[in-house]
Amino acid sequence: VEFDSLNIDQHDSINTDRYQLIDFGDSRKLESVAGYLIDRPSPSAKGVPRQSSPEWREALSRFDSQSQSWIHQGRWPADLDVDCGRFRMPVSPTPFGHIGLFPEQYENWQWLGRHAGDDDMPLAALNLFAYTGASTMALAVAGFHVAHVDAAKPNVQSARLAAQLNGLQDAPIRYLVDDAAKFVAREIRRRRRYHT
Repeated sequence: VEFDSLNIDQHDSINTDRYQLIDFGDSRKLESVAGYLIDRPSPSAKGVPRQSSPEWREALSRFDSQSQSWIHQGRWPADLDVDCGRFRMPVSPTPFGHIGLFPEQYENWQWLGRHAGDDDMPLAALNLFAYTGASTMALAVAGFHVAHVDAAKPNVQSARLAAQLNGLQDAPIRYLVDDAAKFVAREIRRRRRYHT
């Protein structure tokens, strides 16, 4: 039930370092993010019955769909981050019921991390709609030069914080607050190429 195995029937205990999907159903999902239990909406769980997981009652944060707000039992941990394989990502609640990363992308991050150049010819990667930077971190750890593009300044700032968390503050990452389509059009005119 960790990142790479979202099988809710096989969880034995809550892992305190990684992401785990504990249960889903009735349009919601129960997740453990580094041991912190979260209950939030999940459109893919619509029409699916919940399991009888007792952890539902233990959720420390719950996103209420009607009020569009988080309800916390205490304070959300300021330093909450999760093991994503070769890197870690900060996790925090957003006004939209997100947590700052999309755990279902775990396999993609691992795939990205297996494709890199060498020191003589580093590969360039373009991450459009880059959000808070999990794919950017996977690419940077693998040695890519990364263009991280997102139109939302807070997302780009979150990516910078993720880089610091992973000791990648000096990695060859260009952080760009820009419209993806306009940025790509300029890159085409510049004849700039990317490997990924």
